[in-house]
Amino acid sequence: MSLPSLKIQNIDEVVEDRLEFLIISGVFRPDQPIPSERALAQELGVSRTAVRLALSRLRAKRLIQKTKSGHKVSVALSENLMAALSTTMARHPRDMMNLWWFLILESHRVARQKATGIDQQRISNAIRQLADAFETKRSKGQCAALSELSMRLAEASYNFCFIQSMHIILRVAEPAFVSVLRSFDGKQRLLWLKRLSELQLTSDIYAEVPTGLEELDFPTETPSQIETGGLKGAGLETNGATSRLVEFLSMEQFRIGDHVPPVNDLANRLSYSEDAIQLALLELVALDMLQHESRNKYIILQSEPASPIAKLIESILRQSYAVETVFEFRISVESAIAAAAARNINETQIAEFENLLSDMSELAGKDSDAYSVLDAKFHERLAQVSRQPALSALSGAFQPIITHVIQHWLSKHSHKIGDNLRIHMQHVELFKAVKTHNPNAAARQMQDHLAYVLKSLARFEHENHLLGIAQLRESVQ
Repeated sequence: MSLPSLKIQNIDEVVEDRLEFLIISGVFRPDQPIPSERALAQELGVSRTAVRLALSRLRAKRLIQKTKSGHKVSVALSENLMAALSTTMARHPRDMMNLWWFLILESHRVARQKATGIDQQRISNAIRQLADAFETKRSKGQCAALSELSMRLAEASYNFCFIQSMHIILRVAEPAFVSVLRSFDGKQRLLWLKRLSELQLTSDIYAEVPTGLEELDFPTETPSQIETGGLKGAGLETNGATSRLVEFLSMEQFRIGDHVPPVNDLANRLSYSEDAIQLALLELVALDMLQHESRNKYIILQSEPASPIAKLIESILRQSYAVETVFEFRISVESAIAAAAARNINETQIAEFENLLSDMSELAGKDSDAYSVLDAKFHERLAQVSRQPALSALSGAFQPIITHVIQHWLSKHSHKIGDNLRIHMQHVELFKAVKTHNPNAAARQMQDHLAYVLKSLARFEHENHLLGIAQLRESVQ
């Protein structure tokens, strides 16, 4: 009997997987410092070299970011979302406040199904801290307490999409919160505190399918314009050494297969420290541009690095719980988008959707890659028709991840013709609800559609797991 060849992960890959889990599962908050290399090595019982390699790959995926004193958790989706929401904030601050309230209620709805006793206690403490802050007239202290309660609710959802989104919204909308809180009189303050006190996880303040931002009870008027000067530089900082190294290695004198110049030579040429160059080299290995041949020797594998978002998507697709969080988030956001689209769609847009669905019908069950592109376009157009800029920006930031997950599902299970055709018919039924201006039906159709795709994906992954066991059994018996 011979055992099959099974690849065993290197220790740095094991460390990477462990830290990746801690970040995506929400153990660390966005922008929170993580333990030092030495502390991680001691805690995990591995070498600092293994930790350093793992951290380089996490940086390449933009899951962590280098700081002066170590590393912190990145806001992995902030580059696009920060810019989009900052624009919305400047033009429509009330939309941003409504988006925050929508995310609060959706986090609460999801958290009621998942939260532990620890979460309930932390949320109760945050509500008490908010009540104490509201007894003062310090608007920044009130804003900080409001942010803490918001993040506690997002964390109780156990969904990295909610956690990342809430963090970004709080950063972008902080000027609006401060402005509103400064304008409060005693009656308004009591009204807010009463409403926010209802966010205990034992209460059921929002259990129905979301049907749109404008239906939410936002308890105060929001100033029509907010000073947003403090938002400059809010996005992710890029690693200057990595960018400069990519630019240098893309020069004509270098070819695929060439060795990279020594670290000290690169440091002198690019005016960076040797440590910064070493970190940049490790990131480019993680992004598949370079191969680490031996100590301080690297070979060029391709002319450009892989996209960080592509690497992040690889991580999500490897983890079933991460795929589930993406769909859970989609159900919340896109159900509200579908309802808003049903209210706002016009005859010209209806005709465009009919043409799009006709093209999708021709590809359903035949060409999974081409269909996934039109699938993404269908959902993008719904967001545009919804006339909800803040909600559409939130959905759009996750679109690359969503598109790749759908492509993964359709291509991997293309033999399931019946399921793929059923997915298409769900699009047809969803459009009917939108076309007839029925927001509640549109929200329910979107929820049912996404829930079915997630359920099917989980079922097929389980089937593949069993098939893998059967194939291994076949090879050893």
